[in-house]
Amino acid sequence: NNLQLRRMRAICYRRTENYPQAIIIYHELLREYPHKEEYLRPLLFCLRKLNRHEEADRLLAAALDYLEHPSVDLYLIFGVSQYRRGRFDSALRSFRDAQEIAPRDWRVYRNMAEVYRRRGLQGYADRFEQKARELKINA
Repeated sequence: NNLQLRRMRAICYRRTENYPQAIIIYHELLREYPHKEEYLRPLLFCLRKLNRHEEADRLLAAALDYLEHPSVDLYLIFGVSQYRRGRFDSALRSFRDAQEIAPRDWRVYRNMAEVYRRRGLQGYADRFEQKARELKINA
C-alpha cells in the first residue's frame, strides 16, 4: 500500500545517506501519524546527520510532551543530546524521566553517571556507575 511504499522509500533514502529526501518523507509520515515513534526516531537520526541538532531537539521535546507514553529510548536520546550540548540539568531531567519508566534499565544509570562525572561529582558518578554494572549483569 501507499504507506508501506513511502516508509520503504524513506528507509532506502536513509540507508543511502540521502537524508534530505528521507526527512521529507518522515515529516509527512509523522504529520499523518504523530504518535508513531517508528517515524520519529529515523527522522531525528536524519536531522542529526545533517547537523540540524536544534531542530531535532525541538521536535523530540515536543514529542515527549504530546506522546501519551514515550519510550525510555526517546528520553535517553533526548538526554544524550542535551548532555552533548552541555545542558547537563536538562540531560539529568530526561534521564530521571527514563528512570521512572524503566527503573531497571542499566543505560539510564550509565548515562546519569556520565553527567555527574562531567560535572565533577565523582561520588555520585561512582554510585550510578555501580548501579548500572549491577543491572547490566542481571539483565
